[in-house]
Amino acid sequence: MKQLLLSTVFALAAIAASAQGATAIFFTEFGEKFTLYINGAKQNDTPQANVRVDGLTQEFFQVRVDFEDDMNADFAANGGAEKGMESTIMIKKNKKGRFVLRMNGVAPLGTTAPAEPMEKEYPVVPMEAPEERPVKETVVQETITTRPGTTETVTTTTTVKDDDDEVGISMKVGDEEVGISIKVPGMETMESETTVTETISTTTTTTTMTTEVETMDIEDQAITLPAPAPVEGPCASPMGDGEMDELKRSIEDKSFEDSKLTIAKQVTKAKCFTARQIKEIMMLFSFEDTKLEYAKFAYDYCFDQDNYYVVNDAFGFEMTIDELNEFLEGK
Repeated sequence: MKQLLLSTVFALAAIAASAQGATAIFFTEFGEKFTLYINGAKQNDTPQANVRVDGLTQEFFQVRVDFEDDMNADFAANGGAEKGMESTIMIKKNKKGRFVLRMNGVAPLGTTAPAEPMEKEYPVVPMEAPEERPVKETVVQETITTRPGTTETVTTTTTVKDDDDEVGISMKVGDEEVGISIKVPGMETMESETTVTETISTTTTTTTMTTEVETMDIEDQAITLPAPAPVEGPCASPMGDGEMDELKRSIEDKSFEDSKLTIAKQVTKAKCFTARQIKEIMMLFSFEDTKLEYAKFAYDYCFDQDNYYVVNDAFGFEMTIDELNEFLEGK
């Protein structure tokens, strides 16, 4: 019932938000301030590190970013936002050092929490100096006396403490005990303990048995081993059609995006897929960032990695395809 209620709330929020178009939030990775233009229209009067654009009626549009710092080169790129959704887009440098747009997240309008300020001031709490306590020191002295057939060990342990006013010294040898009492301010009772150890000699007899084994000459016998099966990718064979249909039904039965992604990753690690099967699984996800996350994860478990370009058909934005390609170049 709880899952049904939450799903209904998200659905109603998405329907209500779809009439308002789309929202896109642009921000820089390291806080560089910029002025944003959408289809040539200026969106912010003063340079900012985070610019929100509401009421976008077009799914795809032209983006131009003019940086406040002349050290950063201005650039233009194609952008996109799903209708009725709030898309978060990061402005960052790729591995070639050029600024690009990267989809960071997508959520239905009205369901995201307000962003917290990027800078916070925290009160400085003075640290109290640790309390100085007298050092506790332990000195151990051992005296060993050997008698015929017996080894006696006499151990004397002395401990200095900060909260006692007297010391008691006692020494025990065998069954006899000798005690000495000494009062010394600032020291605790010293205890002596004697440990008597019996020395016992043990003789072990080892019997070695030798067994003659008759050998057979097999030089003239030829042994033929079967040739290993060829492997095209990181696994021997991809998942069959029956298993694939069952997996897709299991993913579709889940109400939440995170649950769908978890099941897909679990099965992918245990099995192997073709590039087209990976694309079919990606089409079961609702959000662009979820599709991208799974595409990155599933590459290592793809039977025909040379055909991985087919997964691009599951994406809705070119910037997401660029980010996947950049990820694969680093593999």
